[in-house]
Amino acid sequence: MELLLHNICGVTPSDAYIDSYADLINYGSTTEGALGVLAMEHPMNLANIDLVGLAAHGIDYV
Repeated sequence: MELLLHNICGVTPSDAYIDSYADLINYGSTTEGALGVLAMEHPMNLANIDLVGLAAHGIDYV
């Protein structure tokens, strides 16, 4: 959980922040897969990977 949030936000999240997302899984509000999709689609992640640039120009083939 910490690595996932660190990769999206760029900072190490607090224990309380991690716990709030872990509780979603622990109490059955969501699944691990659904939480991964949520992270993947988060605007901060889309900005980090420059989705708009990738969509406009593609990925260079080396």
